[in-house]
Amino acid sequence: IVSGEIKQGEAALYRVKAHAGDHRNGGDEKAPGGGNTVRTRYMLKLVAWVPRQKHSGLIGTMLVRTDPNAFCVAEIEGRQPWILNADHIRSLVQRHEVYRQRMAEDLKFEKRWPAQRRLQMNESLDRKCAKQRARLNTFRDQTTAQLVGYAVRNRIANVILDDGCRSYLPSFGWSDFALKLKNKLDYHGITLIAATDTEESCQPKEKRNASRNKKAKACSGSQA
Repeated sequence: IVSGEIKQGEAALYRVKAHAGDHRNGGDEKAPGGGNTVRTRYMLKLVAWVPRQKHSGLIGTMLVRTDPNAFCVAEIEGRQPWILNADHIRSLVQRHEVYRQRMAEDLKFEKRWPAQRRLQMNESLDRKCAKQRARLNTFRDQTTAQLVGYAVRNRIANVILDDGCRSYLPSFGWSDFALKLKNKLDYHGITLIAATDTEESCQPKEKRNASRNKKAKACSGSQA
């Protein structure tokens, strides 16, 4: 960046919540009205454009689909399916949904909580939600990196993403997952194609395979 070899981006300085065990310089803040004390620290974010990696001999298509019994399944012709269950994430999401629902019931105005107590309860809810968002964001980063690594090792040229069946994990942030996957694939020169049939993942295996073969032929034709 300093030498000017790549396009310059931006630098952003922002403050995030922290913990005493982080062992980093920061400060404390407290909301007016008797809120809880919150530790914070400053972070610096650097954004830059970097050259894409070049891979020769990319062929074939990989289908990444959601499944009623797993988080996602990656299928490549002639190989065993790559399955990620992610039961721990499913449990986290379910527990968090229950927690939010119960807190919403407790925070109704009919309860007549004192102002200070209500403020503390809202801050506790905000902290829990922020922690949950961070966990899911980390999981999306890790999972997309695993899928991209699998595609690169198998010299895949096209990845079809079908996230239409979301019964296993309805509340997740699938659009962000698709965006992260697209960006990581794009870095390696691999094309991400969104499935047109959003109900395909919930269909029987025979129908899924027939649809996958049809899309793979279409992708191969477009590459030619």
